Amino acid sequence: MKVSTDGILLGAWAHITNDTKHVLDIGTGTGLLSLMVAQRLHNLADKKESSVLSIEPIQIDAIEINADAAAQAQFNFSKSPWASSFRVFNTDVLDWSHESDQNRDAVEQNYDLIICNPPYFSDSLIGDDVARNTARHNSGLPFSDLLVIAKQKLSPTGRFDLILPTTEAAVFLNLAEQAGFYKRALTYSKPTNKIKANRVLISLTLSYPTIKNTVNNGISKSNSSDKEALTNDVSEIITRDETGEYHPSFVSLCQAFYLKMPD
Repeated sequence: MKVSTDGILLGAWAHITNDTKHVLDIGTGTGLLSLMVAQRLHNLADKKESSVLSIEPIQIDAIEINADAAAQAQFNFSKSPWASSFRVFNTDVLDWSHESDQNRDAVEQNYDLIICNPPYFSDSLIGDDVARNTARHNSGLPFSDLLVIAKQKLSPTGRFDLILPTTEAAVFLNLAEQAGFYKRALTYSKPTNKIKANRVLISLTLSYPTIKNTVNNGISKSNSSDKEALTNDVSEIITRDETGEYHPSFVSLCQAFYLKMPD
């Protein structure tokens, strides 16, 4: 699969902080998301004060079932300035998850960030291209299995970030709530201002979110009647304006990853 707008959006949008050190990229393909996150994390690290004597290294584990794609990801990682930050696992993520549970020294167990641009087609026709089918159809990685893996591997305060078409996102969010995840951020992506959103960027966490208490300006835990308040960050991004140029909201988010993009 080639570089897509979906991938660019997720790589630029994924939630990272100075404390994000261990990242899991499920279905890395040729490594786009991992490379984008590495660029952002290392830029953050470079901005830290020089007085910090010991900085924990950034580790990104990239899982890819297709051998050709995994080899391309490994090559791309090796040519990047952050080659030592990556590990590629050419395997089915379900097998990897089971093996890593058996060998806790082999991979990081608690990830600060899990990113995924998951296969989402479930009812569309299957074509003749096996690799493309695997990348696009969720028969090999159902949403329920993806959520189980994320729940096992995510740290208590970590984020699970992904992008899905709007219809599939509604199904996924329902399953995620049943699995014990909380919505922390949603960004609806529209091709233009005149077209309805066709993608949703989703950020989930396992920790119970807090909301602002407008009465005393403090922070309080939500209760079951505050379900809408649990999603405390909802926004919108538009890819193109009326003239066909990149919309300012898209430029603001993604400019660091394009060689040529207007200010």
